[in-house]
Amino acid sequence: MAKGVTKKKNRKLRRQIRKTIGALLMVSAITVAAVPVPDISANPSVGNTSEKIKVAVTSTEGEVKPADATDGYASVVPYVKDAPTDKDKIIYTSGDGKFKFAFIRNVGAVLLDYQDSQSETTLTIPNQLEAYRSYANNYQDAAYYCLVSSNNELLGYKLQNEPLVDENTGQLKFMTSGREEYGEIKEIEVLRNQVEPSGDKWIFKYTKKEYGKNDDGSINTAVTIETPAECEAVQMFGERTYPCFYNTRSAWEHFSDEDLYFIPIDKTTGADQYGTWEKAGADTDHWRIRADVAYRR
Repeated sequence: MAKGVTKKKNRKLRRQIRKTIGALLMVSAITVAAVPVPDISANPSVGNTSEKIKVAVTSTEGEVKPADATDGYASVVPYVKDAPTDKDKIIYTSGDGKFKFAFIRNVGAVLLDYQDSQSETTLTIPNQLEAYRSYANNYQDAAYYCLVSSNNELLGYKLQNEPLVDENTGQLKFMTSGREEYGEIKEIEVLRNQVEPSGDKWIFKYTKKEYGKNDDGSINTAVTIETPAECEAVQMFGERTYPCFYNTRSAWEHFSDEDLYFIPIDKTTGADQYGTWEKAGADTDHWRIRADVAYRR
């Protein structure tokens, strides 16, 4: 009976193969490390921060922080590199609130964040985005995302024969009819909470002031007599400008850029000058932002 042949293991050859494979992996790692990558980091201390603008998304709109800031870097989204102006540092949101992006002139919309929805199984990135931001600090809900211009101005549209409202309170405006004061008719504007319905009319109750009289019947301007009185109040209608909210898009989307209005921004404080609307006209800086989505390294 022939004996079985046992092959002798070549341990020296195996060691040589392992060394060769290890050397190849080391070369690959060095090669990968040498490949340039985008200037992106969640930590502001990483990379050449002097060439970057650190952008942090807060709630409904973004906030630009100094490049050397180190607080709260865990919430920092990728840097926007080489933004040429302060306007390019502003973070906008899409009207539906899904995308946050920086609008870089001559580049387009650089996407920085996406609000995931558990009901969505696919992600569709539009080819173009309009820019929106919150209408005011106390209007932070997504329903109050307002269209903005290239100058970051809030945009609005004007309608005729609309009920007029007070800009500060939002209450309807009324004008008195027949209000007397010191023997003369002096009409004033009043608000909805100052009038009462009476049938098909509105009534304004007030304190009527009259001068007293001397014994001879002449007017004594040193004496004032006050008595309860009331007069009619008429609701005021006229031109009214509404913000271009995304959820009311059907009301303003047919307006051209020239026919929209903008709220000026104070050049010193950077605050929106609410209550003042100016027509955009032919100045394209006051036109809405239509930014092509940019895909950059």
